[in-house]
Amino acid sequence: MSDAPLMLSGSGARGIVGATMTPEVAERYAAAWGSHLRSVGKGSVQVVLGRDPRPSGEALVAAARLGLQGAGCNVVDLGIAATPTVGFAVSKFGAAGGLMVTASHNPIEWNGIKCLDHRGVAPPAAIAEQIIAGMVEDGLSEQEARGRLYMVDVNGLLEDNMKGLSSFQQKLAQPGDRLKDWKRTGKDQQITLADVARQAKPTILIGVCGHPNLFTEEIIRCMAENTKRPIVFPLSNPT
Repeated sequence: MSDAPLMLSGSGARGIVGATMTPEVAERYAAAWGSHLRSVGKGSVQVVLGRDPRPSGEALVAAARLGLQGAGCNVVDLGIAATPTVGFAVSKFGAAGGLMVTASHNPIEWNGIKCLDHRGVAPPAAIAEQIIAGMVEDGLSEQEARGRLYMVDVNGLLEDNMKGLSSFQQKLAQPGDRLKDWKRTGKDQQITLADVARQAKPTILIGVCGHPNLFTEEIIRCMAENTKRPIVFPLSNPT
């Protein structure tokens, strides 16, 4: 199965066990994630590790542990655990991040690795890119798909004319000329989440930050004015 796929994304990797998902791949991928966490962290870096019950998971998680330790991380190994449990442990232990060896819904011959950030959730950019990929698969062009996704962080809606955007933020920023007529109620003329709700008229709201009280009643009611059944995913704690 030399042509078996290795699927890579910002949130993890998955492949066919013994072909493209091997202990060597798991070790190298975990080492890369561990090195990233060390580069953005301070002092001792702790990473929570877990796996689902697939038989191939034992060897892969052992390899991932070696990769993380080789990158200088301290590892908390939960053994067999659900992904939300690993995410909760990241938050509970104040860890820099986590790794979950799982292939989710894929058939038994598959396995994979999911990366979790310091909040115990997939990195926000990875979630956004997966949504974009899904819309493209359903028939939209990549430009159309990116135009339907609005990324809001502490500085408001990401715009391509903002200074200091990271490479992943640049790919998710909205073109400034599309927003020239938008009302801006945030500090320093930022476009707030409420501004986006009123003017973009989103039907889905996804929260991947740990800051509480962001998904206000006003925002949810605003969404309900534009769609009968607003979809809200508070994946961290923005409610």
